[in-house]
Formats: sequence, C-alpha cells, structure tokens
Amino acid sequence: MTPGWLFDQLARIEVELLDEPHILVCTDVTTGATTYLGPFGSAYLAMAGLEECEQNLGVCCSMAPLFPAS
Repeated sequence: MTPGWLFDQLARIEVELLDEPHILVCTDVTTGATTYLGPFGSAYLAMAGLEECEQNLGVCCSMAPLFPAS
C-alpha cells in the first residue's frame, strides 16, 4: 500500500458524498446562535442555499453531509 492510496480513497469517498443529502450549519455573526437548515438533496443544492443564506440572513454557514441513522 502506497501513501497515495489513502488519499485516493479519501478523495473517492468525498466525491461520492457530493450526491448525498447535506445540511447547512449556520451561525449568526452577531449573537453566535447556531441553526441548521435542510436537508438539501445534494451538496450542490446545499451550496446554493449556503450562498443565499449568507447574503440575505447575515449568518456564516458551512455544509455537512447528512448521514442516515444506523
């Protein structure tokens, strides 16, 4: 196993996650309150929502994959 193998596997997993549901974790820059929005059907849809929320609501957002309960 080469050192590049691990990075290749991690990259493959990250790409596969792009099509899975995601949520937005949004923090109000003034109060520090955190809210969650979603789920969005994919990372692409969540990214569109992220930009809209940050521009219109004055929050700082990050995306997170939504994993099903096991």
